[in-house]
Amino acid sequence: MPREPADPTRHAAWRRARRGVARTHHPDVGGDVEAYLAKMAEVDRRYGVDGRSRSAARPTPARTANMLHRLDHLRQRARRRSKQSLRSFRSRLPRKVPGSRRYFDL
Repeated sequence: MPREPADPTRHAAWRRARRGVARTHHPDVGGDVEAYLAKMAEVDRRYGVDGRSRSAARPTPARTANMLHRLDHLRQRARRRSKQSLRSFRSRLPRKVPGSRRYFDL
């Protein structure tokens, strides 16, 4: 079963029904947790939707590879930025300070 209806009109009706259940049965508005979950499951069954959350789904190898690629990209970007900030800092140090970056032509 899909996690959400593919048809836009059914999807909108499904969301409206879930929001209605949340407005009346959610624990934050004084409802019972078991009743809330039962009503949500009933709405999902009515619209032919798998009630599991997206995070409960097992990640596929492609998703895992994509996440690893994104993490690697973020790590490289952070490393590049830290190098740039260090170079910028070193270029502002006085010439006599060890580690300063001053270049000139002879």
